[in-house]
Amino acid sequence: MKPLTTTPRFHKQHGLTLIELMVALAIVGLLSSLVYPRYQNFVSHARRVDAQTQLLSAQQWMERLYNESYDYSKTADGQEVNSLLALQPFRSSPRAGEGLKAYDIAVTVASPSPAQTFLLSAKRTALGPAAADACGDFTLDHHGVRGLVNNTKSLAECWK
Repeated sequence: MKPLTTTPRFHKQHGLTLIELMVALAIVGLLSSLVYPRYQNFVSHARRVDAQTQLLSAQQWMERLYNESYDYSKTADGQEVNSLLALQPFRSSPRAGEGLKAYDIAVTVASPSPAQTFLLSAKRTALGPAAADACGDFTLDHHGVRGLVNNTKSLAECWK
């Protein structure tokens, strides 16, 4: 004769135990603690490269203006370079509308007219994402000489 009800001897386990869940969380925590600083370094590097790209674009723009008027401070029709730079898409890094501004691009021209020299600078914004960047502020002059201001890292590390 068969028994009316049978009870299984072993129940099949469904889901995770608390210990398995804690081990999985510990592994995820360890991996994220190793990966996050590296990710931040990549993001900082990308911001620096974008600022350098904007400086090089501004340098090319300045050279085009100089070819028209033989003066870095104004255009052939007399417009001031500083007022024109404020209208350019490379006046900040990243360009307008692409995220939180990290650097402001500015130009300093020599005072005697016609100006034969200029110095472009990419200055970190005070509350921007690059405010604490160890590379500091970037500079680029009319000869293409690259420089850093307020930095703790070397020029070779920052201008790659």
